[in-house]
Amino acid sequence: MKIRILKSREYSGILNMGIDEMLFLSYNEEKPPVMRFYTWEIPTLSMGYFQSSKRFHSLKERDDVAIVRRMTGGRGVIHHLELTYSLVGGYDDVFASLDLQGTYGAISRIFQSAFSSLGIDMEISGGEQRSSSENCFDSPSLYEITIKGHKVIGSAQYRSKGKFLQHGSVILDVDYPLWSDIYGLPEESMRASVKGINELTGRELTAEVIQNSVVSALSPAFAAESSALSKEELAQAQELAFGKYSDTEFTFRR
Repeated sequence: MKIRILKSREYSGILNMGIDEMLFLSYNEEKPPVMRFYTWEIPTLSMGYFQSSKRFHSLKERDDVAIVRRMTGGRGVIHHLELTYSLVGGYDDVFASLDLQGTYGAISRIFQSAFSSLGIDMEISGGEQRSSSENCFDSPSLYEITIKGHKVIGSAQYRSKGKFLQHGSVILDVDYPLWSDIYGLPEESMRASVKGINELTGRELTAEVIQNSVVSALSPAFAAESSALSKEELAQAQELAFGKYSDTEFTFRR
């Protein structure tokens, strides 16, 4: 089976969300799954679709940090010094299962294999730790990736009409003053609970290295074909970005 790969590009938060929704809406069973890797123009907090924005209203007035609401669920993710991926597919492709957790598990095993090729041992969480924190990386959910007990890849998924979109964030490094500022917690507390892959492994991995390792890990099941967004796809994504995702009523609706 083929898989379309969209290699890492840096976009604004609203355009990143617009591209992912466009890929989801345009996917059908005649198309291959799509995996996109990307980064963000400035540090950006993405909130889960159902997450309360009460804690983050002050970000509306800031120029150094952006805020968006994802179409996937889960808690807040700070996109800075990390690699984000999105994956769109159908329930009947190699990634998918008849249930949500089965899909999470299949995707996590690919990331585990990718990091193993880099000499890094990762564990897949076998249980869900409940937390009231607004921070996605405060605790792992079932099938999420950890190193030495610290969650280093967070994920969330949206499923509808026979297809799914999964978002994931791979934390390379952590800007602790920024995280402390956004979540309103002492920096010491953030340092104890959240750690990036490079700190935990003593490595200096880049987003490009991780991206290439994941693409290689797909090869047993997929024939990866890299491409770029078409003009039509970008135009559709921009319509979503500058409509839905730039609308503060949508962003702060909860």
